[in-house]
Amino acid sequence: MSNLQQRLIIGSIASAFAILILWLSPYPIFRPIFVFIVTLFISLAASEFYSFAKNKKFQPVIQIGLAGCILYPLSVYAGIEYPSAAILPYTILILTLFGSFLYFFKKGKDPILNISITLFALIYLAIPLTTWLNVAYFFDLSSGQEGRWWLLYLLAVTKITDMGAYFVGSSVGKHKLAPYLSPGKSWEGALGGVLFGIITSVIFHLFSEEIPLKITLFQSILLGLLLSIMGQVGDLAESLLKRDANLKNSSQIPGLGGILDMLDSLVFTSPILYIFLKVQFAYNHLLG
Repeated sequence: MSNLQQRLIIGSIASAFAILILWLSPYPIFRPIFVFIVTLFISLAASEFYSFAKNKKFQPVIQIGLAGCILYPLSVYAGIEYPSAAILPYTILILTLFGSFLYFFKKGKDPILNISITLFALIYLAIPLTTWLNVAYFFDLSSGQEGRWWLLYLLAVTKITDMGAYFVGSSVGKHKLAPYLSPGKSWEGALGGVLFGIITSVIFHLFSEEIPLKITLFQSILLGLLLSIMGQVGDLAESLLKRDANLKNSSQIPGLGGILDMLDSLVFTSPILYIFLKVQFAYNHLLG
């Protein structure tokens, strides 16, 4: 079986699974399961990131870093469910920082380097990807919108951008985008990915009267442009880390590489969508 066939099969299975858990995410009985799955993905991606560091012979405090990556999304969800617990995410971040320093008070070497790597997993993965929970439970019942539809929008625009870039680049790509990081990527593929992403975003606008997701034509073009660009930046960012660690894939999932390879583009697009919703909500509230 070719790499493309593996990629299509595993990618289709992964996409079907993602759509299923997103669809079930608002139901009270499934909420803890959804939070657990999001936390699991974050912790697995963080574990793969720490394997990059180990391959470079660095020594981050992996136990403390993973604990922070697990507790942070759980604390964010607690803050969503119970407003009085909104301080918990900040508490987790401070405790992770504090714990990292305490470890190096007693043992370990190169504390500046290794503390930075320990905390980087939270900054690079846990904080951005936890915005899935913020988006999933952003709206109340009276808003006429649903967070799961916005997450489906995020997944569709980001992943169709990836697919568009791959197929356009494979077909007509001639000018290398970043040959040092990813020799197979081209400017033609990148532009094709942006075009596919914008078209996908506009399709959601065209159906916005029938689904609980409200986005204007201008917003769909602008947000589609931002997400498709930032998704490809996220892909290149992970390629930069893998190149530095002298690794081809973050792990060995057939056709996809690893969890981090699956999530790299979403690391940059997820917070963009959450910021958009926050700005849109503030603007609508200001207008009354």
